[in-house]
Amino acid sequence: LNNAVMLVLDKSRSMSAQGRIDAARDAALSSINSLRDDDLVGVIGFDDAPFPIIRIQEVAKAKAIAPSRLRNLTAAGGTALLKSLSEARKQLE
Repeated sequence: LNNAVMLVLDKSRSMSAQGRIDAARDAALSSINSLRDDDLVGVIGFDDAPFPIIRIQEVAKAKAIAPSRLRNLTAAGGTALLKSLSEARKQLE
């Protein structure tokens, strides 16, 4: 049985304090690396609105692109958490 995981990553302005965005990036990479290669994973980022960082796909493929995609995140904008959670749910369905 495969797992399907959607990570929802806050990159709003508040994440610029005390290295929070770096901690979020590290946690996302760690989570992806802890899954089996045939599991599914996706990453949604959000600030004022949700946006795809990694579309849901097999972990083996996501591992190859995750470091560069996550490294590009910078903290800015507002916080649209509920819209982001709704988008994650849609992708999992």
